[in-house]
Amino acid sequence: MSGAMLLQYVAASLVSQNKVLCHPGVVDSIPTSENIEDHVSMTPVSANKCLEVINNTEYTLAIELWCSVVALRLRQKKQEGKPSSIAKRIETIVSKIVPEFSEDRVLYDEIEELRAINKL
Repeated sequence: MSGAMLLQYVAASLVSQNKVLCHPGVVDSIPTSENIEDHVSMTPVSANKCLEVINNTEYTLAIELWCSVVALRLRQKKQEGKPSSIAKRIETIVSKIVPEFSEDRVLYDEIEELRAINKL
């Protein structure tokens, strides 16, 4: 069983992509109008990059939530301390989306549902 290894790869990739996307769009300018205008607003480029960063961050947080709940369950099975009341409430909510994890399975749908929680 690979555990959460693939989710870790996805999250690392999304965070790395966000670092690239956070390079300011305004540092680049393309001359227009036969080189008469040398400064063109890159605001639409920056806005699109920002939307992509938000999207990537939502997925990264959904993956983190999935991993946290699975880790909490493992700790509870080993009886290593009690979770806080807030952690227990979160686990109760997430348990409707994330079943017990005992073997590899496709996790895309679970991550999508966790991502949608913040839109409620």
